[in-house]
Amino acid sequence: DSVFEVKSRLSATVIGSQTLPETSNPAENCAKMSIEDLAGKWELDTQGDPDTFMAAIGMGWLKRKAIGVALTLGFGSSGYDVTVDKGGDGTYKITISDGKRDNVIVTDGSEFTYDGPSGASASTAKVEGNKLLMYSMNEDPAVQVITERWVDENGKYITRLHCPEAGDAEWVRACKRV
Repeated sequence: DSVFEVKSRLSATVIGSQTLPETSNPAENCAKMSIEDLAGKWELDTQGDPDTFMAAIGMGWLKRKAIGVALTLGFGSSGYDVTVDKGGDGTYKITISDGKRDNVIVTDGSEFTYDGPSGASASTAKVEGNKLLMYSMNEDPAVQVITERWVDENGKYITRLHCPEAGDAEWVRACKRV
């Protein structure tokens, strides 16, 4: 398994199998990372309150409260094991396993089913730079949820859900490498 270590500004950052050069600009490190840096074992570090986001995308009160209770009881806070396989055509197959379910995300534009906290939804995915972008349909077909996944300049695995139709509402989670 990979080791993530950040020391003082005079040391190197190790992410996955890649050692980034010494820099005083963390954004430079982020720009040098790739989608392969998602691979590894992760555990939840921080997560925002999803209720505002879920309300903004039109999710009903009862379902939002049920998800809130599940999160409070630890659903979604177990460790994640992520594998990243690059195909010969430049697409990726990314598997995210939390011990209860395995989600296989393909970046070739084909539709797949993603089983998330609010249930299963039809999704498509692509890679842009060092981010995995996933587009999922909501219960309301006019509302599309965009999930971004990437390793940030501090070595955290960030998951950001947002919806252009819902204004500035978002839900962000950060995981640390185990």
